[in-house]
Amino acid sequence: MEDIDLKEFLTNIKVFLFIFIVFGALFVIILFNHFGGKGISINKKIAKEKNLFVVVLEEKEKTSPKVVKILKEENVKYAVLYQQEERYFNDFLKKVSLTDEDLSSPTLIYIEDEKAKEVLVHATKEEKIKSFIEENKEEKEEG
Repeated sequence: MEDIDLKEFLTNIKVFLFIFIVFGALFVIILFNHFGGKGISINKKIAKEKNLFVVVLEEKEKTSPKVVKILKEENVKYAVLYQQEERYFNDFLKKVSLTDEDLSSPTLIYIEDEKAKEVLVHATKEEKIKSFIEENKEEKEEG
C-alpha cells in the first residue's frame, strides 16, 4: 500500500469538510422548510397583510372545504391553517388574540391589523360564509 504525504492528506480533508458543510447546510434548510417554515410564514403573512381571511381546519382534507372554494370565488386574500400540522399554532392564536376554545373546524377568521376582527365558527353554510365575506370586504373598502 502506498503512503499518502501530509499535503495530499490535508487537501483530502479540506475537500471532505467542504462537501460535508455544503450538504449539511442543504439538509438543515430542507428540514427547516419542511417542519418549521409554515408557522412562521402564516404569522409573517398576517403581519404583511393589512386585511386577510384565515381558514382554520383541524386536518388536511382530500378535497377543499366549501369555505375555501367560496374564498377563491370571491377573489379575496386568504390563508389556510391546519391545526394539527401547525408548529406555531399557539403563537398564531396569541397573535390574533384568540384561544383554542374560540375555534370549531372549519373556522373563518377576518384579520385586520394583526388582530381577529370577526370570527365565523363552523363555517359550513354557503349563505353565512358569503355574507361574512361581503360584510368584511365592505368594511375594508370603506376604511
